[in-house]
Amino acid sequence: MTAKKTEGPKGKTYNVRAVRWDGGWELHIEGVGVTQCRNLRDAETMVRDYIRLDEGPKPAEAARVAISKHVDETIDRKVAEVKRLNRELVDMQDRVAKLSREVVTRMRTAKHMPGAEIAAVLDVSPQRVSQLSPTGTARRARNATKAPKGAPKPTGRTRKAG
Repeated sequence: MTAKKTEGPKGKTYNVRAVRWDGGWELHIEGVGVTQCRNLRDAETMVRDYIRLDEGPKPAEAARVAISKHVDETIDRKVAEVKRLNRELVDMQDRVAKLSREVVTRMRTAKHMPGAEIAAVLDVSPQRVSQLSPTGTARRARNATKAPKGAPKPTGRTRKAG
């Protein structure tokens, strides 16, 4: 086996190919060997245990473990497509949110439109307009730093101990 361990800022990275089989997962640790586990939740622990036996406790604890999961060729392709589409979706959501904030700000400042009208134009709820508004953002930040209801109000005076 050719060693496929790379050095990173925190030590070695062990690349592991987890392959599904009837009894669970085979864990092919590049350059080290093969072990197995019943479920992926235990994969990293099993890999570290195997490395500990092979190379000692220090390398096993300091190492980074990168696990790629493989079920079968067809499913692996579909999983890759799902992950790609999810990344695109997150990027698109970020772009939509940014543009929405710009539009809401423009309608509020340049057109002096109330939140309910902006909501009607954008086909969103007035609450969403409030979230997208710069004033809504500032209000949320202020509210996050407020004392809880019923907490004593600061008086500006300090009490002497004694």
